[in-house]
Amino acid sequence: MVILLQYILSAVFGFKILTTNGLSRFGWYMASITLVNTFFNVFNAVALTKGHLFFVLLFFISLIIEGRLKIKQINKCPLAVPLLLLFISYVLIGLFDSRLNPVVGVYRGTYNFLQSFGAFLLGWLSVKENVNLSALAKKLTYLALIFTIYGVITFLMKSNPIVDALGFEDRFVFENAKASFRQFLVAGFLAESGVYGLSCFLFLIYIVAFYRYRRKLLVRVATVLLFVNIFLTATRSVMIPAMVGMMIYIMIAYNFKDKTRVIFAAVLIGLAVTVVFPNSIAKYAGEVIDSIADVILPGGSGGADLGGSNMDVRHIQIATAFTKYLPQRPFFGHGFNYYQEVIYQFNNGVNDAELYGMESYLCFLGVEYGAVNIICVIVFFISLLRYFIKNKSVGKIFYAIGLSITVTYILFLVFAYMGDSWLYAMPFLGLIVGVIEKQKQYKKSMSM
Repeated sequence: MVILLQYILSAVFGFKILTTNGLSRFGWYMASITLVNTFFNVFNAVALTKGHLFFVLLFFISLIIEGRLKIKQINKCPLAVPLLLLFISYVLIGLFDSRLNPVVGVYRGTYNFLQSFGAFLLGWLSVKENVNLSALAKKLTYLALIFTIYGVITFLMKSNPIVDALGFEDRFVFENAKASFRQFLVAGFLAESGVYGLSCFLFLIYIVAFYRYRRKLLVRVATVLLFVNIFLTATRSVMIPAMVGMMIYIMIAYNFKDKTRVIFAAVLIGLAVTVVFPNSIAKYAGEVIDSIADVILPGGSGGADLGGSNMDVRHIQIATAFTKYLPQRPFFGHGFNYYQEVIYQFNNGVNDAELYGMESYLCFLGVEYGAVNIICVIVFFISLLRYFIKNKSVGKIFYAIGLSITVTYILFLVFAYMGDSWLYAMPFLGLIVGVIEKQKQYKKSMSM
């Protein structure tokens, strides 16, 4: 039944992505990657249609049909040059992979670009004339209610029926965790709790920023559920970046009076949790706070005391990637999937224990991608941050959300397992850049 439901949802969302445009298509795309499980493959034999990449492919096909996927349109993007450099670097990684012939190398480079930085174009090309950001926020609110309520249900059940039915029973259960809050990780309909937490953060920030009717009960419920679900993931590598992102947004977007209200509300909520709610909820909240403090405070263990990956593990992973593997193939790395196809396959995955699970994006840069790609990645993110700072006069809200998402995602890539997080963060960033450009054009036309 679950498999049939996944096929039905994929068919409906795929059809809507192909037949709509603009922010409507963007909304259907977000529905597809949040409600269809990451592990579900429409066509197992075709790499470009595996998991959520199926919907990315349909999105690009829809852009081609619409006539928007043109060099002229892409060149208008302020990040066009950094994106081009990244695409070239990805193709070169594939071409210089000694395990592949040139055709497969170019294919792998294109494939990996599409499912990472290339997803930026999905947001950029979704912005047309007279975009209704509030209407999209309304759709995202309804969508958020669906997956966050399911997230709460899985938390109460301590199981995820969708993931279990796809053959990954008890993927998020850790009965031997040193802290009770980490005994079950909430992931909604997705396959990674960290990526799910990131999606909750992105929806939360967008809805808060652009929904005109924030006082509506439904919006308040959705934003509270999104906020709560970030912490129900019990994944510190997304909880901490999300907190940083929320603080950046609050400090930029709100005036002093509003900042005071937010802080006061947060204190009241904290007191309510500890006094009014059952002891189990108060204990959960307390353990979450302790786990975050254990990572960020100077006297903490870096996360080691509460189980799971910790800062020491991250340091070892990243150091191994850059001091052992990068010098072997300094310019273009060992090639895509080298960890899975070579290191992990050799000796049942314990060929190099110091890499652990390659949980940081920095590990992939050092092992698989090489120095040329590293430079291109740095250029892209610096250009993106510079763009938002340079255009902060266009609108305080746009500046706040752009900076918030960018910083949060950079932190997420450093500390979390990236999964297909690109397919969530990059379209939102592309969308914000596109809206800023439209605002600049509008102001320019009004001043003439």
